[in-house]
Amino acid sequence: MTSFGRKITRVAFLVSGFVLFALGLFGALFGLVAIIDPIGTQMANDLDPLGTPPSLVESITITGLYAALAILGGWLFKRGQRAFRDAT
Repeated sequence: MTSFGRKITRVAFLVSGFVLFALGLFGALFGLVAIIDPIGTQMANDLDPLGTPPSLVESITITGLYAALAILGGWLFKRGQRAFRDAT
């Protein structure tokens, strides 16, 4: 792989890692709010504000998936940083 190709790969790791980490972190935080206040979370649903709130298992599962996404993003970001450090 050329030097330019390696640089593009490093930047891709950094950018995608940061984006996934940020999305996962915000999703996990909103998931925690849904666990703490399920009725308030359902009231914010414009399509069905008086419907049944999500179950605890559903909220925990979604929060766990977002946390896993944040961990994956953090790993990608760290890998991109390490690749930059090793190149210099």
